[in-house]
Amino acid sequence: MTFVLAANVKKICLLCMIIITVLISVSCLLNTGLGSQQQVLSYEISPTAEPAITLNTKAGPDVPPLPKPIAALTSTPTPTTEPEASTSAEPTAAPTTTTKPEALPSVEPTADPTPTPRPRPTIMSDSYASGAKIAYITIDDGPSRNNTPQILDILHEHNIKATFFVLPHTNMDDIYRRIINEGHELANHSYSHKFSDLYDPDDITFFEEDLNLAHDFIVNLGHIPTLYRFPGGTGGRGDDIINPRVDILEALGYRHFDWNVSTGDTDTGPTGQIVETLVNNVILNTRNQRRLIILMHDTADKPTTVLALPIIINELKAMGYEFDSLNNY
Repeated sequence: MTFVLAANVKKICLLCMIIITVLISVSCLLNTGLGSQQQVLSYEISPTAEPAITLNTKAGPDVPPLPKPIAALTSTPTPTTEPEASTSAEPTAAPTTTTKPEALPSVEPTADPTPTPRPRPTIMSDSYASGAKIAYITIDDGPSRNNTPQILDILHEHNIKATFFVLPHTNMDDIYRRIINEGHELANHSYSHKFSDLYDPDDITFFEEDLNLAHDFIVNLGHIPTLYRFPGGTGGRGDDIINPRVDILEALGYRHFDWNVSTGDTDTGPTGQIVETLVNNVILNTRNQRRLIILMHDTADKPTTVLALPIIINELKAMGYEFDSLNNY
């Protein structure tokens, strides 16, 4: 009995020692695991990403690999540098964007869709030397279907621009527009051409209304007239008649012109004789004037004007004259 009890006690002590040994081993293992976890936690707080990654590989399979958000945190400054680079580049680009709008007004000339009358010049066109001799061909009372196109052909052949003081005629729009399109000046010569009404000393309203009718007629053709010739000219009419009408013209932006040389193409007679007379009327009366304003007509009954024109042009060229339209006077 005693021997059995002693054997049992001995077994119990051995079991206790085994349990204590196991507990000590477990405790050691637990302390080792906690220490590893503390090291991992301390390195996760570390600002450098690479040490944390190397420690995770040594921590063993129980410790999960360290994720890469830490590396993302270290890359966050790079996005901030991109806006800085773009904003620093914007000021350098700003001068180019500001200069473009400033350049637009100079390139884009502000072309008004509705032409405005030209201001009255005080000197000749700068395209001529001060001592140049200029001849201005002016053609009144047209256009006509038979003569005006021939005159335009002659002027085109010689590269000459002329001034056409026109009256309103029906079914002539194509000729009016040809005059404009070929660079000649389409000018106002009244609407009615009625001397008695236009120069009535007791009624100036007829002149003003007549002027406006002719003006509107030309505007509807696509041109703003700025030149006027009094029907029959101003010669022989008193200042009391002409001056009030000149005031009306100038208020509307017009200049008026008479002439200082005439072909005299209102004469009649044999064709050859008339042509010679027309040429001589111009050439013999130039008197070496620096500027000639030559009067001729292109109505349907003036075929001799067409014949005389190229001769007159060639003679004046030989005398040293250049040609221009009156809008450049």
